[in-house]
Amino acid sequence: MRRTELIRALVRENRSFAGDLIAPLFVCPGKRVRREIPSMPGQFNLSVDEAVAEAQEVRSLGLPAVILFGVPEVKDARAFRRVRRPPASSRKRHRPSRKKSTTCS
Repeated sequence: MRRTELIRALVRENRSFAGDLIAPLFVCPGKRVRREIPSMPGQFNLSVDEAVAEAQEVRSLGLPAVILFGVPEVKDARAFRRVRRPPASSRKRHRPSRKKSTTCS
């Protein structure tokens, strides 16, 4: 029944658009930091300056929101030392650059 693209389009239940997505940004201390997260290919630990630039890039691609995750400087093997909120500087720095976007933190 779903052999052709036309039939698949007719019976498709869900459609996703860029405007439906939220981009995760992992904010860490430092400047000019862009370090790949080994367990999540394509995701990076970003310093505040890099996170602001990334948020602007995400917005230009049509994603209306980012969610900020704070990354602590030090954590033990059990990840006990966690950050409840991203650094305030990342939330403040992103705010002026947004026009039709939002930040979740």
